[in-house]
Amino acid sequence: MAIAGAPTHQGFGHTHRRLIIEIVAAIGGLLLILVLSMRLASCAAGSMVRFVPVSVDRQLGELAALAVSGSTCENVEAKQYVQDILDQLLAASGDTRFTFTLSIADDDAINAFAAPGGIVVVNRGLLEKAETGEEVAGVLAHEIQHVLGRHGMVNILRQAGGKIIIGIALGWTDVGVLFSYAGDLMDLAYSRDHERDADSAGRAIMKKAGMDPRGLAKFFARLKAEGGAQPPPILSTHPDHDERIVAAERDALGFVPTQTLPVPPRAIACK
Repeated sequence: MAIAGAPTHQGFGHTHRRLIIEIVAAIGGLLLILVLSMRLASCAAGSMVRFVPVSVDRQLGELAALAVSGSTCENVEAKQYVQDILDQLLAASGDTRFTFTLSIADDDAINAFAAPGGIVVVNRGLLEKAETGEEVAGVLAHEIQHVLGRHGMVNILRQAGGKIIIGIALGWTDVGVLFSYAGDLMDLAYSRDHERDADSAGRAIMKKAGMDPRGLAKFFARLKAEGGAQPPPILSTHPDHDERIVAAERDALGFVPTQTLPVPPRAIACK
């Protein structure tokens, strides 16, 4: 006989099950919020980047470049050669938000990168491997567009997560927190869409500058054809070579370049 007011075994079991259900539901809700925050970070980063001052790009870029900096190649001829092409491309872009600075790295790896804010680094090895000025210009135009498109900043916002994006949207987050991610910036691969954007916009400014827009595609095609057990760094960070070639040929249809760029310097001696 059950004592009046005392919980029955059946009632206790029902309460226990209800408690488990509520705990599971709470955990599920937290996981859902976490997943939605991550999705928000990925989807909203491209839109939220406009709320971050462009001056932050430069500060982030300087920190990121410092983390991967090596020996600088003090070769006046090589630097002036790249600077002349870079100046033409920047003038053709018409975008003056960023002040670009160039350095030549004393590194024989075939590579180049542009950190956010306009810090451009071209390896000596790339100049010595490129056969035409258009190949060098194609690489530069592509990297310029990563800067102008603020792709590095979008990557950082995605890495930072949904919380900071919501904060930026509401106007109360200190963007200084983004600097904590600067060390990871150069390790964050660009999305396929960013690579396509940089390719397309890069070819567009080459055409405006009167240059053959197929330079990058030709360079990558030649590097790929040469093969080897260890592909050059620039190929490992820039996939979809066949797609690039097709797109470049399509953009070049009917276009007649108005200039032929001088060949890159050879056997560059660094001081």
